Amino acid sequence: MSMQIDYAFPRQVDDIERVKVAIGRFQTNMTKMMLLMKDFGVALESVSQSFRELTSCSFSQNEGVKHYVEAFRAEVSLLKDGSCFKDYNRLVHEAVVQPIEELKKVVKSTEKQKEARERTYKKYQDAKSKVDQIEKEYARKSKPLTSCAKYPQLKKKREGSLQTFQTENETFQASFRALVERVEDMTGRSLREYLHLNGAYMAAVLHCLTACDDSVQGVVARYKAQKLQERRAAVAVECARVDAALRLAPVGRDRSDGVLSDPSSSGPPVVPYATPRVSASGPPPAAVERVASAPVDVVDDHSMASGELSEPLTERQLIVRREEGVPPVYADPACEPINICADMFYA
Repeated sequence: MSMQIDYAFPRQVDDIERVKVAIGRFQTNMTKMMLLMKDFGVALESVSQSFRELTSCSFSQNEGVKHYVEAFRAEVSLLKDGSCFKDYNRLVHEAVVQPIEELKKVVKSTEKQKEARERTYKKYQDAKSKVDQIEKEYARKSKPLTSCAKYPQLKKKREGSLQTFQTENETFQASFRALVERVEDMTGRSLREYLHLNGAYMAAVLHCLTACDDSVQGVVARYKAQKLQERRAAVAVECARVDAALRLAPVGRDRSDGVLSDPSSSGPPVVPYATPRVSASGPPPAAVERVASAPVDVVDDHSMASGELSEPLTERQLIVRREEGVPPVYADPACEPINICADMFYA
């Protein structure tokens, strides 16, 4: 029996160490972020106090401004001293920090398996070196190995140590795979929880601002519209690039039915020949500009929740929803994303 060199093991050891370091940095950075969120409330309260001081003069007469400032100060105090930050702090530790902390146990278990593998590997190398030494010595002297009384025992020990090592290696590999899967799963879950918790806290901050001034909602709506506009422009450019690349791919077609003549081809996918064509440089700039500059209708959360949007979504809306992470629902089951991109430019 023999064993090939395992080139993956050193990289696996590096990955284990990398996960350990990442967990330590994660905890440090989460602590910094938590302190920053707390300081945000403190700083915002200080700002509200400064606004109040500006209206505390003896000869201040504008009661409307004073009421405006006091409303802002009251909302900020509620945000800072209420249950909002306390709940945020508690839930981040429970749903984000603690699950990542539990990964340390999995890392430690994998490290023990790694050490056991290394010990058995060293024993195998020692046993193998003794056998190799005898074989080289007897070969140099042109003597048969059968004349060596201890050779069978050393060879048997070498084969036994190899089997032990292979068993430990299989155990380590299973432990390492479990570690990788656990890290990936826990990372995805923790990140989702962290984003949701931060979204809820930022929503509380936004409520603090809009509670004392309704016009802030208009600012938020305009910001959302601007971002949707930018995403549309990015989608238009990307669709142009993909369409141009597809039409440059040298793949044969069966023009009798519009189906690719070589389904097993490893080249890029090509849309059927009946699809309208554009030049290799993509659609005309005017088409991209028309999609990018199309007006964006801002829909409030109430209308979305109440189901007022009963009309079928247009293809442009489908692309925007896709960019926002909303699963696409096509009115026509045969509709495909590539057709959406094409129809945007060939209409």
